[in-house]
Amino acid sequence: MGGPVGAGGPQRGTGFLKDDPQGVDTLLQATDGLTESPRPEGSRAWGVHHRRLHRGPWRILNRIDEEARTLHIEHIGRTRE
Repeated sequence: MGGPVGAGGPQRGTGFLKDDPQGVDTLLQATDGLTESPRPEGSRAWGVHHRRLHRGPWRILNRIDEEARTLHIEHIGRTRE
């Protein structure tokens, strides 16, 4: 399952690359993994079509469109430290 990445997609994390390269790598691995497993262990339902996943300090909100067979990453956020 693949799909477009919106304005809140993985490029959001690149601003943290200099300060936290390992954390950004964790984020990118998590978003890449969603293409193979859109409902990974540890994620939880967020409404009817959305899932929320935490990986390290990152929160990933994605929407699954079963009919179109696409996964949309709608928001990536970072928890406050």
